[in-house]
Amino acid sequence: MLKYTNLDIAAWFIRKEKMNHEKLQCLLYLAYAWYEALYQEALFITRGFEALPIMPCEPDILSRYHTYGMKKIQFIQGQIIDSATNEFLMSVYATYGMVDREVLCSYLRKSEPYLKARQRQESYQIAKEDMRAYYEQQSKH
Repeated sequence: MLKYTNLDIAAWFIRKEKMNHEKLQCLLYLAYAWYEALYQEALFITRGFEALPIMPCEPDILSRYHTYGMKKIQFIQGQIIDSATNEFLMSVYATYGMVDREVLCSYLRKSEPYLKARQRQESYQIAKEDMRAYYEQQSKH
């Protein structure tokens, strides 16, 4: 059973750095995808990610924070993360946290799971299986 929500993980990232919702979306996507690839399970409860024209997004986070525009989100209420998950999130943040929002969005728009989802006509839902397979492959490089 999953113990974290999308808001719990979003709150963790916001505690590390005040950021706009686009960068937050990118970091949530990367954390979720890498966790799927490494542990074959979901990091947090979500309806999934959609491949919007500018970036992958988690719909609930988008609906809650898109009104911020490019303003930095200052605070999100979330539960405390356990030490193993904290260590995992620290590795994601250490790898991607200092990367500019535009660079992250551009990088993710070129990824295979995103491109596959954008090619679908009926839905831009990014398949969890595509995320897992792509990042499993990336972990071998």
